[in-house]
Amino acid sequence: MFSALRKKKSSRQLARERLRATLGADRMLVSPGHLERIKAEMRASLSRQLNVSEEYISIQTDPMRGHLRLQADVAMAGKH
Repeated sequence: MFSALRKKKSSRQLARERLRATLGADRMLVSPGHLERIKAEMRASLSRQLNVSEEYISIQTDPMRGHLRLQADVAMAGKH
């Protein structure tokens, strides 16, 4: 059911995302390890609050005008 909502990322996309996160974290004086812990905590919290498995939650980072933006994507089933 959720497989249609999730797009599998290519290794190129994952590498690009990791590089952008590392560069953004470097600019914000946040270590990549600390950033990964923050993302894991966000996934766990959203999973608990929304009653959704963590595998359906994607947290992306995006350096944006001197800030590091964290964006969460959550695939949720709608009520029928």
